[in-house]
Amino acid sequence: MTDSSFLRAADGDRAAVAAVLGRAHAEGRITLAEFDERTAAVWAARTYGELTALTADLPNPVAPAPRSAVAARRPDVATRVVTGAWMAAGAINLLIWGVLSLSLGKALYPWWIWVVGPWGIVLLAARFGRSR
Repeated sequence: MTDSSFLRAADGDRAAVAAVLGRAHAEGRITLAEFDERTAAVWAARTYGELTALTADLPNPVAPAPRSAVAARRPDVATRVVTGAWMAAGAINLLIWGVLSLSLGKALYPWWIWVVGPWGIVLLAARFGRSR
């Protein structure tokens, strides 16, 4: 054993090992009885060496695969929802303006720009700010 195996373990260390055991049980690597037995031993453990022995037969957790460049560029759900709401509001306001202009026989002041414009600028600024 190395010198670090004799060092005293803290509650945070015990909690981390208990979480590893919980994942191992959820994955079906250890039975419920083994999980109960090892978890009791985790909270009774005093040193790092005792904690290491409880997970020595379990594989190391697999790191999640890095996100691809395409996935990193794809906007998240919230961005798509807000952009869709902006487009819908813009379309409705443009439609109302168009119907009013046609019914009066002349082009009205394009007031809908003041609804769609600032909102669109904020969305663009958020998009470019996030991509950097």
